Amino acid sequence: MRSLAKVSLLLILCTAAFADVAPDFGYTYVPADLTLRSVGDLSGYRFFLESPNRIEEIKITPGATTTISASGRSGVAKIATLIAVPTENFGHISGDLSGPLLENFIRDKRFPDARELLIHYFQTTIPTIEKPVWTPPLYYVSVENGVITAQKPIDGVDTSVLARLLLFGVVGGVLMTIGIAIIGLWLFRRSRKKV
Repeated sequence: MRSLAKVSLLLILCTAAFADVAPDFGYTYVPADLTLRSVGDLSGYRFFLESPNRIEEIKITPGATTTISASGRSGVAKIATLIAVPTENFGHISGDLSGPLLENFIRDKRFPDARELLIHYFQTTIPTIEKPVWTPPLYYVSVENGVITAQKPIDGVDTSVLARLLLFGVVGGVLMTIGIAIIGLWLFRRSRKKV
């Protein structure tokens, strides 16, 4: 009976150890959708999102933005790799390549020209001050000189910089207001003493 109680206690402690840990003070967790914008013709590729517990094919809408929601992606599904496989790689394989067989081909890296485009975290940690202006990252998916890539736009606005500027503006405004109030109070008292 005692050994059963010890094992139960050990299991409870192990469960607590693997629970999500709160972020450091001043930081917060936010869901991060994966947003992809296609540039040019991507019809020569099929796209897959690989996480430790599943592989799913995703459709990237030509000339538009495709968003893969972070909703429902917990545990090991919080991290995923976006993989592009040229459609011509499928032509060399006979039989029905779908379901578990397709997953095995991707996991075992059996497509010779498959390319890992990015690793995405569907939950990220950011400074709490940035939360009101933070947006999930956007990646442009394009093919140049026969090479497919997914890159963040160079001219994108860095929301962390925007948040810091907002913070400095608010803090500066509060300090200026306090300074003016103190000077006004000091001048008012000084003028009353002269009277």
